[in-house]
This record gives sequence, structure tokens and C-alpha cells, in this order.
Amino acid sequence: MSAEPAVFLKSSHNPRIEGGHPWIYAGEIGRVEGNPSPGAIVRVEEGWIARRLERALAWRRQCAGGEEAFRLAFGEADDLPGLVVDVYGRTAVFQLSTLGMEARREEVVAAIRRVLDPSGVWERSDVGARRHEGLGPRSALAWGEVPGIAPFREDGLEFEAYVREGQKTGFFLDQRESRRAAGRLMGGRVLDVFCYAGAFSLRLARAGAEVTALDVSAGALAGLRRQAERNGLGGRVSPVRGNAFDMLRAMEQRGALFDGVVLDPPALAPGQAALEKGVRAYKELNLRAMRLVREGGVLLTCSCSARLTPLAYLEMLREAALDAGRDLTLLWEGGQPSDHPVRLAIPETRYLKASAWRVRRL
Repeated sequence: MSAEPAVFLKSSHNPRIEGGHPWIYAGEIGRVEGNPSPGAIVRVEEGWIARRLERALAWRRQCAGGEEAFRLAFGEADDLPGLVVDVYGRTAVFQLSTLGMEARREEVVAAIRRVLDPSGVWERSDVGARRHEGLGPRSALAWGEVPGIAPFREDGLEFEAYVREGQKTGFFLDQRESRRAAGRLMGGRVLDVFCYAGAFSLRLARAGAEVTALDVSAGALAGLRRQAERNGLGGRVSPVRGNAFDMLRAMEQRGALFDGVVLDPPALAPGQAALEKGVRAYKELNLRAMRLVREGGVLLTCSCSARLTPLAYLEMLREAALDAGRDLTLLWEGGQPSDHPVRLAIPETRYLKASAWRVRRL
């Protein structure tokens, strides 16, 4: 009986890996014994995906019990590298981003069915990271019946997850706590920039705000209108289509002011190579947003770029405030909720930065 393939590191001491980080880089490998195929694992443990999903579900029941929509599996943070699973009511959506997990696709689907017993499972393996693994995009039904729009409720509001074609797996589940903070801290006339289908806007409107919702996507704004009407909030939300950079500049030029601004852009620094350019873009957006906030108003701003560290994010805000001639006082600081767990040994699992600030002139 032949021995399983084995990988040996160059050094017998690696504090990062010994501390629990699951990644091993090519430069750390000294030699390989055996002939493992791409995507192979050294030791196969039967049913390990289902067991880890069960463990992940137990944690979600503890930390996010009662939520109709939540993240069940968050890759390395749940010891499932390359696998994301999101739940929207009776619909499950999964995403595979590594060759190793791709090779176990059928096991992933079977494990999701076993652990969740959903009415349907949709695959959204259409992320750019798959290119690095030599994999193409795939978005398709994996099992059962899945609607194009999966409805769910969050804190009494009715939302839509666009599981087949929307951003991420259909909804921004990671901004749950930020939305709650916005509802507590902001009122009056509020500008929601990069509003997508309006999750922030609806939360603000229900809290009594008059919301101008800005996004470049006509489809997203159509979804916002539909959801606003369903929740009885159509009269409080005004969708506006346009490029955020251009629109913020134009609003500043005509002297527009708001009691609050929500700024939730996409990942402007998706990788290390784009970090410097991304930081400049974040700074430009935040500078413009600060100048649109009335004296004493609130800016709630976010970044989902993992390469932008929390300290670098704060430094970017400091520089933007200085250039904008504004002084910021922290009202709330948050980030991803606990169903997107952060592992101390894996700093890459902490990607979302979010904070709310009182804005005053210098």
C-alpha cells in the first residue's frame, strides 16, 4: 500500500503556520514526496465538509440566532478554505474559489443539503479568484428549486436576495450591523452612496429619514423601488442614477448638504497591486462625502478591501478629513458581523471596516 503524498516545509519553525494560519506559500515548500495531483489533499477524512458545516451552523445559531439570512461558511475562518455558503430563508447559495474545493463540489452540495435541508441550492462560483486556480466562472442550479429573487426578512424589513445574478451571493449580509447603526445614528436628509438595492436606504427610511439613494445600476435602483414599495417606504426614498465620483463632485459644487451620508463603495483595492490606487479612490470619495455633511451631521463610511488594514483605513480618513477641512469624532465603529468570523491567526479574515463620525468644520 503506497504512502500518501507529503509536503515538507523549508523551515522546521514557522510562527504564522504554527499559530493556526492555514495558508502555505510555494516559497515555503522545501520538497514534495509522492505525486499529488493539483487540488489534492494529503489526508482525506470522510465527511469532513459536512462536519465542519455542522460546527459552523452551531456557531451561527449561537451568534446569529433568529436571522433568516446569514453566512453559514466563511472559508478559512470556518476551516473550509475556498468555500462560502450563504443562506436566504430556504435557499442556500455557495461559492467555490479553490481547485481543492472545486474537486469536492458534489460533496459540498451533499453536505449543504444534509446540514440545512434547503428547498434549493444555487452555485455562484463566478469570482475572479478562480482564475488563479485555472478555473472558469460558473453560476447554475446545483439542486432543487431556487427563485431568481429569494425573499427574506431582517429586523422586520422585507428584502430581496438576487441569488442568480446579484452582487456577491445576492445580498450584502456583512453590512447587517452597519445598517443597524445607521438606523440609530442618522436622520433628516440622508444621502446613501453606492446604495445598490437599498438595504441602507430602507433601514434609514424606516427610522424616519428622507433618503436620496445613489447608484450607477438601473437594475439595482429598480430593485430598490420595488422593495421600498413593499415595505411601505416608497415616499421616503428617492433613487438617483449616476456615477458616485461625478455625482458627489457635482453636489458639492452646487452646495448640497445632508444631515448624513452613507458611503459603502465596492472593493476599490481588491489586491495588493491595486492598493495605492484604491486608497486614493477611497480618500477622494470620503473627502467629497465629508463636504456634503452639514455641521454636526454624520458620515457612516465603509471599506470591504481586505488589503486596506484597519489602521490604514483610519489614516486614509484622517488625511481625507484634513484635506476636506473637517474634524471627525467617532460615534460608532464596527465591521463584519459574527457570522463572518475573524480568526486572530488569519488576519485576512478581517476585511470589512465600518465607522460613523460626527462631522464638524475645522
